[in-house]
Amino acid sequence: MSERALDDDYDTDDERIESDPPQYPKMLRVAAYIWITIGILLPVFAIIEMVALFVVAQNNGAGDQAYTQLGSGSCRSLIVLLVGLVFLNVGRTTLSGKAKDTMGNGVGSLILASIGGVVCVALILASLVIINDGRVAVLGMIALGLGALNSIMAIALFAAGVIAIVNQVPYKEWRKGAGLTKKAKPKRDDDA
Repeated sequence: MSERALDDDYDTDDERIESDPPQYPKMLRVAAYIWITIGILLPVFAIIEMVALFVVAQNNGAGDQAYTQLGSGSCRSLIVLLVGLVFLNVGRTTLSGKAKDTMGNGVGSLILASIGGVVCVALILASLVIINDGRVAVLGMIALGLGALNSIMAIALFAAGVIAIVNQVPYKEWRKGAGLTKKAKPKRDDDA
């Protein structure tokens, strides 16, 4: 069938555009995959941190300070694990259309990207101090690697946040066109 024949089915271009359902924003799919990837990587980082803290505790002996470091590191690792699970859920719900909006996800990504940037700088500086100490150079290399990975994640989160904010309206239009928005329930008049 020729393009001209297809155009004859519509009186105007506006009518054809209105009849086409909105498509899922392609760039938002990228943001969702970033969130899912980070949601998988953060628990891995939490495990690496626990192993590194255990190594430090072993090298420092069984003193109170070593156990304090291990305990505070466990809390930090638990928080990182929970944030990872949140990102996994955010990515999954955004891909499936169950997320009502993308603004909150975008702002949250920007905030956590900023925090990740600060953590990145701290990890890299700490790694340089540890490497110069010479006793636990392996730990310094781990910290440097985590700092580099953290910087990549911070940049990715920043990109995902901007993409989510920019694609808020197209996402809402897609949800509406796909019938994923909840309609208000009519109020019942109870005469009883």
